[in-house]
Amino acid sequence: MTVRTRVVCTAAFALALHASAVAVKTFTHPAHTILAVFRVGDQMPPRPAFVDREGYPIEHGGSGTDGQQYLYVAHDPLARQPEIARALDEPRYRYGRILLPALAAATCAGSSTCLPRAIVGYNLIFAGGIGALLALLVADRQAHPGWAFALSASGGLIVATDIANVELCAQCFALAGVAMASRRRTGAAAAAFACAALARESYALVPIGFAVSSALERRPARAIVYLTACAPIALWMLYLRAVLAGPMGVSSNLGLPFAGIAEWVADFVRHPRADSVSFNRFAIGIPLVAMMLRHAASLRRDRSGLAIAAALVSVLGLCAAASVWRSPGGFERSLEFAYPGIVLPALERRDRLTAWLSASSLVTTISTIGDHFVHGAAS
Repeated sequence: MTVRTRVVCTAAFALALHASAVAVKTFTHPAHTILAVFRVGDQMPPRPAFVDREGYPIEHGGSGTDGQQYLYVAHDPLARQPEIARALDEPRYRYGRILLPALAAATCAGSSTCLPRAIVGYNLIFAGGIGALLALLVADRQAHPGWAFALSASGGLIVATDIANVELCAQCFALAGVAMASRRRTGAAAAAFACAALARESYALVPIGFAVSSALERRPARAIVYLTACAPIALWMLYLRAVLAGPMGVSSNLGLPFAGIAEWVADFVRHPRADSVSFNRFAIGIPLVAMMLRHAASLRRDRSGLAIAAALVSVLGLCAAASVWRSPGGFERSLEFAYPGIVLPALERRDRLTAWLSASSLVTTISTIGDHFVHGAAS
């Protein structure tokens, strides 16, 4: 199989799988509308007027999902409408992940009804892009093409598609940067990393990882170029500080290393229960932590930019609060770059155990789509 065939086939597979996740959620919801993807909750702050006017299904007794937050941001990407800011749980934090909402806003040119479809559409494009880039990166490491298929179907990405979140946008640009960096196109890689950080601020750790690697190789000019990728998100955060009141909000998602994991393990010990959520926590969480620890041990030999970036993302994940580790979908979305970031270096050094541990993520993929068939998308 040629590299071009791999790229096309994996992109088509990823696009079809993620489109299927959207289709299943749409048609298993009682309203049978794509607007159900955003799960607007009635326990959140007062929702904007367009929600009721355009007929969004309301999740009664629920808080909705992150996807509804970025839908609101897309209606006012420059943060000039007080109504939108009041509807957000943490305005600065949500506006900090601006790229996907901004792309949708630019595409729709003020059409409110267009925005949800644009967000879903962009996520599907990014899913296909992730598949193509993974195929290319796996081929670079002379590994089996199945790894690209598996990584493009990881649970964190499927959950992000399922709730119309920003992770696909961020990972697509980050992987593009990794591919450019491996071909010594440092400027293009930095531009892609900058876009990834604008999609999700934690992705600023990726160019920092590449900068550290370049510094260790005694290439200061290259390190500086990678660090410039952090400038756009830094400037955007300064703008938000000027136009929006209140704290950044990210601190509520962070704590001491392993404290979040320890809290939900202690809760399970105090209140043992046999249910699907508990099973998924352990079936996915334990292999994920094992992956991160094995990857940390490999840094003694592997000082590549991708390896260091994945380690930085892993450290951030291990510092995540209990609210993040409460559900597999939560911690997998928080750590979704850790999967390709850890697996690709593992494939390069022929560490099959670390790579195979990532397959546990497919449990979330299956349970996310299967749950809609069993319980319906309104559940």
